[in-house]
Amino acid sequence: MTIEVPTICPGSPELPDLSEAPGTFYLAPPLQHTRDRVYVHLGDAGWRIRFPAAGVMGVEVPAQSLPALLAALEPLMSEPEMAAGSAVFMEQGAAFDAGSLFQARPLSTWVARAEHDWLLDTIRSERVQIHYQPIVEAREAQRVYAYECLMRGVDADGGTIPPGSMFRAAELADLEFYLDRLARVAAIRDSHAQGVQENLFINFRPTAIYDPAFCLRTTVGAVEKLGLDPRRIVFEVVESEAITDHRHLRHIVDEYRQGGFRIALDDLGAGYGSLNLLKDLEPDFVKIDRELIRHVHHNPGQATIVEAMVSMARNLGITTVGEGIEEREEFEWLRAAGIDLVQGFYFARPASPPPRL
Repeated sequence: MTIEVPTICPGSPELPDLSEAPGTFYLAPPLQHTRDRVYVHLGDAGWRIRFPAAGVMGVEVPAQSLPALLAALEPLMSEPEMAAGSAVFMEQGAAFDAGSLFQARPLSTWVARAEHDWLLDTIRSERVQIHYQPIVEAREAQRVYAYECLMRGVDADGGTIPPGSMFRAAELADLEFYLDRLARVAAIRDSHAQGVQENLFINFRPTAIYDPAFCLRTTVGAVEKLGLDPRRIVFEVVESEAITDHRHLRHIVDEYRQGGFRIALDDLGAGYGSLNLLKDLEPDFVKIDRELIRHVHHNPGQATIVEAMVSMARNLGITTVGEGIEEREEFEWLRAAGIDLVQGFYFARPASPPPRL
């Protein structure tokens, strides 16, 4: 039986696309001399331009020519100029007015979407694979407590796209919401298809979730549709060192917890901010930053820090995870220090189907 999982978040926008229809590309470069330069170069290249409002240029775009226009614009402005300039595409017959400005995006976003059109295609086609890395119990290292779900993209030729490349492109093209949502739903769907019975750690980027009440409905709906126990699913906050809006993150965490899910905080010790998050979020799990784990058995100062973190988490009732373990000596030291769970290449590399120990 095929189980359909919704891929569009209720209340959220559809996946954007570079229109192939004819129309007009309206752009507002930030400076007069920039507008002059763009006008001259595009005019010399044969593009027809008009000025519908002060500071706004309207470039007529024939069918299937929007990517070509964006490619022509890219070398004419610096990155700060593109980031400061707004733009919107209106298909033929649509009128440009003040309301059109609400649809505008930075010109840099438009250029990035044209440059990384492969990402739009990957998200639209849901060409991703989920690899699984076991998280094992420190006291019984052959027992898998959970699997961390790690997404890989698949290009049009069947090759692997590293997640770092995908999320860097998504950030530039303002597609983080769509990619992060796909990663979460794909992990839920694939783990069910693989028959995984252990707990699941699923990453999420708080910056990709702008309204928890709406943006998480797809994730929660996928779990409910498949009849999974939400207590088995741990949503892991990643890139915590870049988080500045703790209140927004708290709203996300509260929304997950309301659905019965558990929360993990990644990279504890990567920065001062992670300690603040520990206080604000009260996670169920904390992962100690791999830079503190590496060669911990050789570095007394590093060992003191990790011991303090393990003790602090234990006193707070938080389960600790040591990640990035590559050597037996690291594992043995962490086990002696009282770590609860461990993860790393020493035990298994991410793979599909899920590795069994």
